[in-house]
Amino acid sequence: MICKVEYLQNLTSPLGKDLMQKFNFTDSQACQHLAEQYETPLYLYSQNAIEQQCKTMLSVPAPYGLTVRYALKANPNVAILKIIENTGMHFDASSEHEVKRCLNAGIPAFKIQLTSQEMSRHHLDLIISEGVHFNACSLIQLERYAKVAAAGTEISIRMNPGLGSGSTRKTNVGGPSSSFGIWFEQLDEAVALINKYDLKLTRLHSHIGSGADPKVWKKAASLTLDIARKLPDVKTVNLGGGFKVARHSGEKSTCMIEVGKTLVKVLEDEAA
Repeated sequence: MICKVEYLQNLTSPLGKDLMQKFNFTDSQACQHLAEQYETPLYLYSQNAIEQQCKTMLSVPAPYGLTVRYALKANPNVAILKIIENTGMHFDASSEHEVKRCLNAGIPAFKIQLTSQEMSRHHLDLIISEGVHFNACSLIQLERYAKVAAAGTEISIRMNPGLGSGSTRKTNVGGPSSSFGIWFEQLDEAVALINKYDLKLTRLHSHIGSGADPKVWKKAASLTLDIARKLPDVKTVNLGGGFKVARHSGEKSTCMIEVGKTLVKVLEDEAA
């Protein structure tokens, strides 16, 4: 999504020249001037490229409504966050500190969701009082949050539907080899905890990895909707991303419009 140039060598070196030739929002002369003015390493961002990517994501077909969240771990630069917010995007934080960064930038809590492998240790009271969406990624997280949340609080859980997708093990975050999310066979345990503490499960999340094959997303969506049918209060299904972006020649980016069209068919068939 974000164009970045890091000048680890002098801009007159072969590497520097090669880097400058790959970007169409500036030129070598401008890069040289900026490097002299601000020194290196230097990061350059194209506001237009960021806004265009946001618009592409927001235009993904969705017959029953769509909320698109930007993963702050990609780049938490406050200026970039404000550009993204202005396009209509919401945010997914992977740590409590990213939540704080959003709140300090003036981003409303209702636009922020916390989805983290680690439980909040320092700012949980703030997260709850501000009304940040909490997405429990394990049974332990779920119970710790439930113990301090008020009765009736709406909550989300991240389920591992038993399927993953990704070009490497590091980008495949679903299926039996992944520790991400509550295993789908533990759904009853999660529901029991939610009922015990009188919370309301209104959102269901699955995130299988950063693969590019729409067929895999189609199957994952079906599996997630199968789980959602067992949860009468769920009104939002979060088919979380990590969508593949090609960084080298020969790699294939995920075509979000194609994925969207595939998921529309699944959603309409399931709703029929």
